[in-house]
Amino acid sequence: MEQIVKTKNLDRTIMILVFPVFIELLLQTLVGYIDVIMIGRLGTNELATIQICNSPVNTVIAIFTAFSIGCTALITRYTGNGDKDNVDKCIGQTIFISIIISFLLFIVFYFFRHSILVLMGAEEDIAANADMYIKIISFSIPCLVFSTLMYGLIRGMGNTKIPMYINVVQNIIHLILNFYFIYGTRSVTLFDRWVIELPGLNLGIKGAAISTLISRIWCVFGILGYYGFINKTVIPRRYFKPDKGMLKSIMRIGLPASFEQMIFKVGMLLFMRFIISLGSVAVASHAVAETAEMLSFLPGSAFQIVAITLTGQFLGAGMADSAELSVKKVDRLARIFMGGIGLLFVITPRLFTSLFSTDEEVISLASTVLRIEGFAQIFLARFFVYAGVLRGIGRTKDVLVTSIIGVWCVRLVVCAIAVFVFKAGLVGAWVAMFLDLFIRAIIITGKTKKYDWKKEACIPGM
Repeated sequence: MEQIVKTKNLDRTIMILVFPVFIELLLQTLVGYIDVIMIGRLGTNELATIQICNSPVNTVIAIFTAFSIGCTALITRYTGNGDKDNVDKCIGQTIFISIIISFLLFIVFYFFRHSILVLMGAEEDIAANADMYIKIISFSIPCLVFSTLMYGLIRGMGNTKIPMYINVVQNIIHLILNFYFIYGTRSVTLFDRWVIELPGLNLGIKGAAISTLISRIWCVFGILGYYGFINKTVIPRRYFKPDKGMLKSIMRIGLPASFEQMIFKVGMLLFMRFIISLGSVAVASHAVAETAEMLSFLPGSAFQIVAITLTGQFLGAGMADSAELSVKKVDRLARIFMGGIGLLFVITPRLFTSLFSTDEEVISLASTVLRIEGFAQIFLARFFVYAGVLRGIGRTKDVLVTSIIGVWCVRLVVCAIAVFVFKAGLVGAWVAMFLDLFIRAIIITGKTKKYDWKKEACIPGM
């Protein structure tokens, strides 16, 4: 166990924990961009294929990433309390859950892939490739579910470096295999002097699927290697059997978090419908601005993970004052970092938007709405951190209610009025987004401020 029950130089501790998570998320984002570029070189149909196939997979994984919060919240408490027996039990039950979920998802994506593709609106010209692609990556879904849940446990125990190391190697493997499987053998000239023959199987979209499968399998071996050889964890066999008490605790925290993610995704689909009605320029501008905005999500997500870890461990150790102090410090640092990014969005939005488009009309509109989002960054930082805190202490229902109010009662309602009544276009839609983040930040702050830290300290089962 990697207990973090020290308050001395807490700012430094926070940054030590944040940095690996940030690097991990940054690399995932960059590799995702590179992946799209590499497959995009095959043609428009191939690019459309992976977008259609990955969309349902990513949605499902996002839901179960949220579910993993239940496992993370518990293990932070047990780790902080020094309760190795319950730590081992939590690991065992998480593996048990991952096996059940993996089996069910594999069945859905493998045997019902045609229905999924029809639901996603896959056209006839890409149907064959899409069927083949999703058939192959369905074998990787168990690996993806397992690694997602286990990363949550490892971070919850205070080790944010191991998931980073595993993901760095995964991304390297993925990119190398992409070149080998997707493209054929080709000559590359270096410095106009040396000619190098790069081997390749020229499998196209099939190669991309195989590359994804192998890289995800690596993650499983990386995690097992960490527990078996580095951490030398030996989990008693009895902990892999269903434990009603532990499973109930995980479900009580994880299910509301999963439901929150689900309704958020549905809300975003409806929000996107409103934007699509504005025309191609608005859609393209939204895509560009949203892609740029995602850069601010990286530190936000990193600080959120650290907030979950620290509050859980301090409360597990019975250090209520330290838990409260850690929240304030993580919140302050998050607002500094994300506020800085927001300032850049406001002052120099074209620096970001011009990276993703060459169309001046698109760049101009995207820059305008990105400025709006720049003012929302400090509120977004507050929501990231405080939502992480509430999740870490097991109050995922509070986050669920906050998201319902913000997304469904503010963003969608204001967007509909702005777009269809006042004809405010994409600017109106992004004003609605700003108000959503502002309202959610206020609500989540109020809920966190009311929390009785001393009352909840050292209650592992929450």
